[in-house]
Amino acid sequence: MATDVTKLELNQNQELLTHDVKDLYVNIPIEDTLTITNSMLLKSNDAQTTQMLIILLKLLHYTTSVIITLIGAILIS
Repeated sequence: MATDVTKLELNQNQELLTHDVKDLYVNIPIEDTLTITNSMLLKSNDAQTTQMLIILLKLLHYTTSVIITLIGAILIS
């Protein structure tokens, strides 16, 4: 990839922008966030609905982590 970048030809109106993929994902305390979210959801939902929403949030977090790891691996290779 590094050799590909050196071959890029940019005109005056273009800029090269790079990102460190792992730093695009904010380091949020997931367990604390889920605990607070659970408490808030229970105020307006039954326990079963709240539990399902928390499971979905955990799944989303896991999936996002896997996708970010895969993107990082692809960009490195």
